[in-house]
Amino acid sequence: MDKNFRSVYVHIPFCAKKCRYCAFNSYADKFPLADSYFDAVSRQISALEKDKTDTVYIGGGTPSAVDKKYIVNVLDEIYSHFDVQKNAEITVEANPKSASYETISAYAEKNVNRISIGAQSFNQNELSAIGRIHTAKDVENAVKTAHLCGIDNVNIDIMYAIPHQTRESLAETLKRAVSLDISHISLYGLAVEDGTPLASDVENGVFVPFSDDEYAHQYEYICDFLRENGFVHYEISNFARSENFLSRHNLKYWHGGEYYGIGAGASGYINGERYTNEAKIEDYIASPFAKSDVEKIGKNGRMSEYMILNLRLLQSGIDEEEFREKFGIDMFSVFGEKLDFHLNTTKMLEKKGKKIVLSKEAYYVCNAVMCDFLI
Repeated sequence: MDKNFRSVYVHIPFCAKKCRYCAFNSYADKFPLADSYFDAVSRQISALEKDKTDTVYIGGGTPSAVDKKYIVNVLDEIYSHFDVQKNAEITVEANPKSASYETISAYAEKNVNRISIGAQSFNQNELSAIGRIHTAKDVENAVKTAHLCGIDNVNIDIMYAIPHQTRESLAETLKRAVSLDISHISLYGLAVEDGTPLASDVENGVFVPFSDDEYAHQYEYICDFLRENGFVHYEISNFARSENFLSRHNLKYWHGGEYYGIGAGASGYINGERYTNEAKIEDYIASPFAKSDVEKIGKNGRMSEYMILNLRLLQSGIDEEEFREKFGIDMFSVFGEKLDFHLNTTKMLEKKGKKIVLSKEAYYVCNAVMCDFLI
């Protein structure tokens, strides 16, 4: 990963079915707009700088839910427009139900070398409760398919604190996950978002969200289980089979790198300016160059983001020398009071050589610690 290269993210807002917890910018009833949408994506790509990039991520929504020709064409346009490095990490997200051999092999032929599969759970009652359309067997088949197509870097997403989940069912999900030939696991705790069907379930008493203690216990159990099974816990919610399989694209975000956001509702960060594209598919098609939100990130904002994002990285954390090189000021002169408080009083931070990292006790409550570094 070269911090000087910009990354590329493309958002595919189409889904076969909207999950019950999902508040992302995705739609299950907009497939007739696919031709127009991908034409708009092409127009946006052609208007961007011809930069070097070493990570490309196509997410959603569900990229594998649309005809493979669309993703193949997007990849062709990215390779034509950007100077994509020879060793670039190229990721596409897939739903286990639509991760067919024909689809994944078409991606592989276009140099996709990492697949991210939305598993969420291996328990059918849990999958049904959150509105997933796949089965546990579909997940296993999707992982096998990726390898058959020559893609050895496979991530699966796992959720916790979801309806019907127990310690026993969670343990079974984790056992089945680590038994697969995967290289990475991304962990997501259920968040009940306003306006979702799951929020209605909560309002109607159909689902009682996990208490903070239950939530924390599940998170700690998962972290311990995955570490005991050989995974490197390198970021608050991310685990890799080895250092060779860290998510290079996400590391760009966590290290404050710049990236292009392409597609409806996608966010980008270029030349110190963060922007978000029009979220509605129709608005994006009408004007793929319009921005719904633009924010210039000043020095204080960049310093805060450095602290918050780098503290998420459990191995590397924050570095006083790196901070001085980036911002021309001593880290303790800006954040000394908060650093001292969490190093010496709360013990939520600890020194690790020349770096400062979250203590293990702080993993679950990290947001409370990180908020202290907002300026």
